[in-house]
Amino acid sequence: MNIKDFIAGQWRAGYQYQYFLPTSINQEFYWTDSKLNSLLSRSYMLHRNAAQMRRVTN
Repeated sequence: MNIKDFIAGQWRAGYQYQYFLPTSINQEFYWTDSKLNSLLSRSYMLHRNAAQMRRVTN
């Protein structure tokens, strides 16, 4: 499934209120935007560095 086609969920009507029902994410995704690859890679590196810093300071 292309991530551009993913729908996060639906708004449902309750009695005098609305609620959000998320969609299951048990499926494979792919994307065609190379900028997303760069952002995910950068995010992973920042997360890994932060985890290493926590280990050093503890």
